[in-house]
Amino acid sequence: MKVRRSYLIVQLLFLASILTALSSSSENFREVGLEENKKEFEFDDFTLDGPDILCLYYGSIIGDFFGGGLPSDVFRWQIFDADGNQVIQREGAFQKFSFTFSNEGIFKVVLNVRRGANLVFSAEKEVEILGAPELILQNTYFLCEAGQTSMTLVAPEEYLPENISIEWLDPEGQSLGIGNTVPVDKPGIYTVNFFQMNDNVAFCPFSLTTNVIDPSEFNVDISQVEACDGFTEIFLDAGEGIFGTWFYSKKDEGERVLLSSDASTIFYPYDLDGPGEYQLIFEVETIGGEFCEIEKTLNFTVLPQAEIELEVLSNVTDCNQEDGEILIKANSRIERLDLRKGLDNIITFFDLQEGDERIVSNLEPGIYAIRTFLDGCSTWYPFTIETDDLPDEMGFEIIEVIPETCTETGKLDGKVRVKLNDPGFLGEFQLFDVNGLPSTLAGGVIEADEDGVFEFSVRAGRYYIEIIRDDGCKNASQEEIRIFFKGQVEFSVPNILTVCEFFDFLPASNQPLIYELTFPNGETQLSDSGDSFRLDQEGIYRIVGKDPNQDDGFCPRERSFRVVLIEPIEYEPVLIEEDCFGNKKYEVQFSRPVDLSQVDIQWINENGEVVGRGNFLFPTTFGEFTLEVQPIGSQACPTPPKTFQVRRPDFQLEISHTADFICPGNPVSKIEVQTDFDEVDRISWLFYEGETGVELPEFEGLSEVEVTRAGAYEVVLFSEFGCEIGRKLILVEESDRDAEFDVPNQIIICEFFDLIPETQLDLIFTITDPNGQTFTIASGDSFQLTLEGEYIFEAKAGEEEDQLCPVIKTLEVIFTRSIDFQPELFQEDCSGDKVYRANIFGEDPNSVDFFWYDSSMNRIGDQQLFLPVTFGEFFLEVRPKGSQTCPEPPISFFVEAPILSVPLTLTGEVICPDPGFTFLVVETPLEQVDRLIWYYTDSRGLRTEISRFENETSIAVSEEGLYEVEALNSIGCVLASESVMIQISTDPSRPVTEEQYLVCPFYGKGEEIDPGDFDQYFWMLDDEVVFDQRFFSPEKSGTYTLEVISREGCSYFTSFEVVENCVLQVVYPNAMQPSESGKHFEIYANELVDEVQVWIYNKWGQLLFYCSNPNAADSGAFCKWDGTYNGEKLAPGMYVLKIQYRNRSDESYQQLTDGILLID
Repeated sequence: MKVRRSYLIVQLLFLASILTALSSSSENFREVGLEENKKEFEFDDFTLDGPDILCLYYGSIIGDFFGGGLPSDVFRWQIFDADGNQVIQREGAFQKFSFTFSNEGIFKVVLNVRRGANLVFSAEKEVEILGAPELILQNTYFLCEAGQTSMTLVAPEEYLPENISIEWLDPEGQSLGIGNTVPVDKPGIYTVNFFQMNDNVAFCPFSLTTNVIDPSEFNVDISQVEACDGFTEIFLDAGEGIFGTWFYSKKDEGERVLLSSDASTIFYPYDLDGPGEYQLIFEVETIGGEFCEIEKTLNFTVLPQAEIELEVLSNVTDCNQEDGEILIKANSRIERLDLRKGLDNIITFFDLQEGDERIVSNLEPGIYAIRTFLDGCSTWYPFTIETDDLPDEMGFEIIEVIPETCTETGKLDGKVRVKLNDPGFLGEFQLFDVNGLPSTLAGGVIEADEDGVFEFSVRAGRYYIEIIRDDGCKNASQEEIRIFFKGQVEFSVPNILTVCEFFDFLPASNQPLIYELTFPNGETQLSDSGDSFRLDQEGIYRIVGKDPNQDDGFCPRERSFRVVLIEPIEYEPVLIEEDCFGNKKYEVQFSRPVDLSQVDIQWINENGEVVGRGNFLFPTTFGEFTLEVQPIGSQACPTPPKTFQVRRPDFQLEISHTADFICPGNPVSKIEVQTDFDEVDRISWLFYEGETGVELPEFEGLSEVEVTRAGAYEVVLFSEFGCEIGRKLILVEESDRDAEFDVPNQIIICEFFDLIPETQLDLIFTITDPNGQTFTIASGDSFQLTLEGEYIFEAKAGEEEDQLCPVIKTLEVIFTRSIDFQPELFQEDCSGDKVYRANIFGEDPNSVDFFWYDSSMNRIGDQQLFLPVTFGEFFLEVRPKGSQTCPEPPISFFVEAPILSVPLTLTGEVICPDPGFTFLVVETPLEQVDRLIWYYTDSRGLRTEISRFENETSIAVSEEGLYEVEALNSIGCVLASESVMIQISTDPSRPVTEEQYLVCPFYGKGEEIDPGDFDQYFWMLDDEVVFDQRFFSPEKSGTYTLEVISREGCSYFTSFEVVENCVLQVVYPNAMQPSESGKHFEIYANELVDEVQVWIYNKWGQLLFYCSNPNAADSGAFCKWDGTYNGEKLAPGMYVLKIQYRNRSDESYQQLTDGILLID
């Protein structure tokens, strides 16, 4: 790979501030440190000089190119990627041109140079953009490892190019090393310069800087590294001014569990998860990353405790005996077990195994303690030996236990009140703690009142009490005295706060508390809603935290802390440099001298990323940036971060212009340019005579100029930094063609009128109204005339026209008032012809113009009256005589097609006896009808109008005769008529039913009912039609209604009851007289009986008569017997009768037996 020596023979030239900024940016880096050795050009020499190879350090690199020529030449630079796509184009007096490359590949740079209006030079070259190793040098390093750290340029090591040359420089600029990694042990700004080599030629040079600083430190401490399972207080501390959180993690389980949110805290082994090995982890709160470590770990061990089971075998007999006895059973391994009475050790057992038992005898009354030992841990088990035969005067009673109580700033100990049986008792009492050991918190000579009551104070805990008479007799109570703990609120404050001017402070707590703060000057402030305190005094503060629940909440707690004040830092980000290719340099400017080593500077980009920590920033992206400066080792200053906009540079402004032609009647051309003038600081003008540009200082700073000479003019725009940001070559030409157009000399309008100038050319019109305001429209556009007076129209050539001279015309506008008008229907006849009139409300018809339009806005009438020949939508417009269209739009109206006839039907029925009238009903489209008129013609032929029925569609009539109805429209024309003859009914037929019928739903039996011959039948039960034929057999009980319709259409009603009866009945005589006609034996059955069998026997059981009927219900009288047997008359007397009967739905027969008397 060859590299042009004329460009890349280099020397390293770096400015520390520039390098600092470059090191703090991560996107856009310029190749620095290589000054090209350009050849000396002649006055008019052109070239295209620039790098052949560039490397993408941090993803981008800036390439610089040179074009030679004269400073007054116009250079057009273009860059194309490997696919031929144009990446950028810049045109201006840019002998030097810079561009940021961010993609690998072969790029083509094209240069065209214009001198005046002539192209005088063209050239192109290729630039190869190479990838580069990933640079991992950090912006900041902390001297963490024994006051040392190491800095690495590329990682991993195998990605380091073989041909790279590296040199590290210390803060004094002395060489520190040439490797990929170097160690350092002192703070300061370090620099690394590097480039790659090919055939002893350097290419892709680059330089970075980094800041090495001393870190902040913190240490963690623990009061002891192991403790027995229980309530031993363990103290953890991370030091003053440190904030963070403590966690614990049990070995081999891994999960972190929150222990405390305070940097200094107390915990008990009982708070953990039982015996075992633990790690206690402190995570420090850090804002600026000032700590080397963000967490530190301590090892802690919770040791197991021995376990026993205790049984009192016997108490002491009396005060003079020592015959108490206990049994101790080991429930775990025990290295040692001591039995103690007060401070005396009574007996010791060693090496007990689980399940071992020991008996201890000859014990006196009192409170004892057993202490066990296992693997360095000990625990206590208290017990009491009582006296069985205790003297009455030794008795006592605990009458009141008062728990701990709150004060304004903390809490008081609890209190115990004891009542003696003997108020004159002489002796003392001993208090024992929860372990059974004598307590120093209370005890001594008893001083009871006259009621034998004494009291003592003691803090929260569990205790036992022992009464000792002067002669040594003891009464030890097994009753545990429990002083309930009154918790205090928990919050934390630092011991020392370093505050910048002031600090809004609130203690750290996970409880909702009320705080009262006492300032160093003695003033107090209360916060009961979570509001912070503003600390602005130096000295000692006292703060009391209280529970909002004053009745049964936690007790207050008081803490103190010291505040040290330092001065705030006032600063601003200031743009101090900007080149012509968008590179900017910002600086932190302070209101007073500041030691930069004592402040933390953070430049934050639009994505919230820290992109710089030094005094300078070279941004490589755009958007809203933030600068924050805070003192090191202090709470944040109240000065808010400073936001500022890094705007994307306008390399090339869009410029538009207008230029008049120099015409015979107007020898002056006005040139006007338009652009974003907010970006423009200076405007220059040139006039070209051949290839030589002549500056026009008289036009300096003007965006609108007037010239009298045809030729090439050029306007050049510059930014506030003197960079060219746009230029435009403008040709002023001569012409003898006019921009012809037509507008009327005078026009009469109402209020306003939209005028379109008439022309066949592409023109631009500048219109000046009577008030002097100007407006611009194009050919074909309308302009609204709203003022009375003279308008001036000036026409110039549009984009499609060349060399047209401006033309100016005037138009006089005269106002007139608008006319009130309304179209109305004036006349209409029964044949459908309509006449409309323009109602102008008293105006003289000769002073107005009438415009009748069809639906397509074609004018079809110009008189006040209008006879439409078709139907649909029409429009009317009325203007003052000779006026243009007024603002009020034409009024639309709709001419409906005339309705000359409508369908109509009239129906009516015969007049029935009940109700004695009938309804006549008209059906017709009522929306097309204005009125309905009724007429009646009687039997004499007399026709009369029934006015009371006008517009009724249904009427009730009770008289015979001819009825007629007519439908009229709004002007009285008959659209339809119809008549009907109405007669009174003469049919005498009526429905006939019984009052009651029987039915059996179980057997589905009911009597059949025939009401007579009619046209329609409606059998109804509970207002519901259940049958519609003539013959009806009801199946349900209830009240039925029958409606029948006669042949004439009259309705008649009758009703009847249906009663449920499911009893099978047979009827027969119990005596018969054969000699009398009609007095023979016979049987009747109701409709439910289907089958009947009859037997008649004499008194000896001889069968005399048998009869069977399978259809009894339909038979009437059956099984008739005349009193004979084999044709001979039987003797009078009593005979036996047996009858069997059933319905076919039944499986068995019903049977009855009776006697029948035969009479001669």
